Amino acid sequence: MFDIKIERIISAPIDKVFDAISDHESYSNYNGITLAQVVETGKLEKNGEGALRQMGGSSIELFERITKFQRPSTMHYRIERSKPFKIEHLKGEIRLFEQGEKTKVVWESSGRVHIALIGKLMDKQLEKNSARLFGSILKGIDHALSQAT
Repeated sequence: MFDIKIERIISAPIDKVFDAISDHESYSNYNGITLAQVVETGKLEKNGEGALRQMGGSSIELFERITKFQRPSTMHYRIERSKPFKIEHLKGEIRLFEQGEKTKVVWESSGRVHIALIGKLMDKQLEKNSARLFGSILKGIDHALSQAT
């Protein structure tokens, strides 16, 4: 099983941080992501609840459904499909907490890779790579928002 939890303080107001995190197509601007697009738009907002986003890197492609979208504090998602191996996704949550003029972001994801014999090994590799990727995305958002002010 993989279990990831990343926390970061971003030097920007919560509304701006939520806008950046929920702008799925902008993820291709961050290291490690080569494909980021909205395949199906959300019910009320393009990137909101119900949206299906396609995310890809050098060795994996994910189709993630936004299952909860509450501005400016919460976005949940679930991996519906993955290539080249199947992922049973149990949890995908991004929570934001206002801290004065800054925002604390807590990003959690957990699940299992389904590959006979090496699934547990793949879980550990996915956990390591995803933790690094999530941290890189949040660092990139922090940098972009600090440049915008």
